[in-house]
Amino acid sequence: MTSVSDQVFDILSRTGVEFEPVKTVGSSSGFRAKEFERGKGFQFEILESSIQHIVIFSIERFAADLARLMHAQVSKEILTLDSPKFQSILASSLTIRVNGVSIPDLKSALKISPWRNLSLMVTVDKPAQENELAEKLDSLLTMVLLVLPFEDETEEDVPEIEFSIEGGKKSGIFNFYERSKKNRRICLAVHGFSCKTCGVSLGEKYGDLGQDFIHVHHTTPVSQMREPRPVNPYTELIPVCPNCHYMMHRKDPPVSPEELIRQIRQESTDLRSD
Repeated sequence: MTSVSDQVFDILSRTGVEFEPVKTVGSSSGFRAKEFERGKGFQFEILESSIQHIVIFSIERFAADLARLMHAQVSKEILTLDSPKFQSILASSLTIRVNGVSIPDLKSALKISPWRNLSLMVTVDKPAQENELAEKLDSLLTMVLLVLPFEDETEEDVPEIEFSIEGGKKSGIFNFYERSKKNRRICLAVHGFSCKTCGVSLGEKYGDLGQDFIHVHHTTPVSQMREPRPVNPYTELIPVCPNCHYMMHRKDPPVSPEELIRQIRQESTDLRSD
């Protein structure tokens, strides 16, 4: 099993924020965000006891300004953070402390003002299945990325892309939208840059030309959302290659990722049997 420290660093390296190792006590390890002045940013500490894996996000000692901005950010994202789907993953393993006091959830934490410090700690009992540990880490890091005051500009709609067959006959129009740079950033930090349906990595296939290039797909189609609402980038967005993204949108409603995976596997089985 990959070490917890390596898993955390692998995810952090995809966030667009540069991290550096920090000195820790005993068997723990840690990383802090380099773009912040020392003492005024945030860090992750990874501990491993004989019975648990422990990962702690905390803001640093003199980061009161960051704490104030995070309080405002939690207010904006509370619908996503408080959703049952999101909370069910962390309910039994997350500890929240604000100003040194344990808090049951982030909605309750909003009642405290001002925030002077904040820590989020997730624990996973040993022995843990690798997928269980990865899911808890992904959920914690998604929460952290949601509450950090990263810039979140709504992008303009990407112009529609028309594709055709020989003779110029139009076979379809595919419109795709990047609703939020922040949501895309979180999705890719958590899920990586390999296609969730066919598994291809464009960086491995095309080298530098394809490095870190991938589409992000809404598992609940934007067209089916009755009104604008918060989107959970951990559970509702996935990275997919352009080919798979086009295949999904050849039908209305779009083909689900699970259905496309079954189709790919079936075609692969049929080819092997021929």
